[in-house]
Amino acid sequence: MDKEKTIPPYSIEYLKSYFSINSIVGCTVDCAYCFLSPLGISPSKPRKVIDEESLVDRLEESEFFIPHETVLSLNNRTEPFLNKFTTESTLKIMYILDQRKLRNPVTVTSKGKLSKETVSFIDNLREINPFIIVTNSGLPKEVEPLGHKGQIETMKNVRDYSERIHLLHQFRPIIQGINDSEEVMKDVLSKAQEYCDGSIVSGLRMTQFIRDRIIKSGVKLDMPLSPDHKLMDNDFRKRVYGFIKETYPEYPIFSETSCAISWRLDISDINGYWSKGEEKGICDLGCPNHFNCYDRRPKPNIKKISNLLKVMNIDSKFEIKENQIFIYGSISQEQRSYLRHKNRFPIKSSSITKSESEKVISP
Repeated sequence: MDKEKTIPPYSIEYLKSYFSINSIVGCTVDCAYCFLSPLGISPSKPRKVIDEESLVDRLEESEFFIPHETVLSLNNRTEPFLNKFTTESTLKIMYILDQRKLRNPVTVTSKGKLSKETVSFIDNLREINPFIIVTNSGLPKEVEPLGHKGQIETMKNVRDYSERIHLLHQFRPIIQGINDSEEVMKDVLSKAQEYCDGSIVSGLRMTQFIRDRIIKSGVKLDMPLSPDHKLMDNDFRKRVYGFIKETYPEYPIFSETSCAISWRLDISDINGYWSKGEEKGICDLGCPNHFNCYDRRPKPNIKKISNLLKVMNIDSKFEIKENQIFIYGSISQEQRSYLRHKNRFPIKSSSITKSESEKVISP
């Protein structure tokens, strides 16, 4: 059988902020807002779809992978620390990457509990650059069934038993009328700022599918659809961020995952979200990475871009505009992510071919 056909479509996929690689697909937690639910892999029993060695082989064979540079996300098609099965597989991927002396930033986003033994195992890996992103959003159990106690314990264990791990907190999704009260925000962030390097605070990508699931859970919801972007209108954003900055003025907050990761890597934002400025609420938060994005960000190089397009067999003209590189032709979402991260500059094109998961999530 052809090796390409043995790889399920959601095992390897270049997402907006990182290259997603997954040995396991499926999650039983069943959060009402879960982006996996339209894909039919949540709620479902986690199953191994490819062994860890073969997965890393496929990663290294990919045209999109750059050793020591590409930001990776592990097992985000499941809960990577849900139980012994998913935890062992996630740690095995990290171990193999480390054994192959790949110094890439490696992110794992989790609502699960990381024991002190798990934290120590990750911390003792010498090559990879590990990021643990703990999701704790103060949502009710009707929307997010997994309790928050384990998430706080994970934060404590990473802080107490690690020297190398970057620890970020994800306050996402924050949903208007559900977990956006000052009481909830203070409860969530009082713990996060005690242990974490910073928090990623953003809204919900509201597809019709997810909207129906949240309403079915019994929670009242009065928010418009936003199938392609995490929703936080300007007034809502100003209220939320204003309260956070007033309450915790020295604590770093970000509205995008790539902003927080780039800050810890001491580089300009890999997605170039500085180009959107106040429109997206990125750069008016007192962002600690402001210097990298505005004074140290790389300038587009015509020769470099031409060579990248040639290597990827993209036969299209392009133009370097003030805050974007525009490609006059069609490219895939994965190509756009690769080009954007390679240049650390916004990429636009005449049209985009959606990735396998995006065709289902936002048809």
